[in-house]
Amino acid sequence: MATSKRSQHVRYDKMIFLINSRVEQDELGNDQESESEQRVAAREMNVSSAEFYNAATVGLRPEKQFETYERFYTGAQKLKYNGILYRIVRTRNSGDKVIIICERVAADGH
Repeated sequence: MATSKRSQHVRYDKMIFLINSRVEQDELGNDQESESEQRVAAREMNVSSAEFYNAATVGLRPEKQFETYERFYTGAQKLKYNGILYRIVRTRNSGDKVIIICERVAADGH
């Protein structure tokens, strides 16, 4: 049975916002944290049971996993998806793509 090219094409149909933080000093020398968001097309993936188990052993609770092109990921520590904030707990490179594993940030920011 022939496989069509359409079924082999990976769809990056979800929009995530990668959030980069940086600390700058104001005119008085006080550290001020600022964040910038980068909108990126991604593919939502299921967190594997092995990934979930390994993270749980160190107190993490991965809930979402996304794949996007490596060139878009510049070390962001957080991401937003559907208005919900997630902390990036791990990334894994896969060729020219990166897998981003994240956990939901609680209402108190932790």
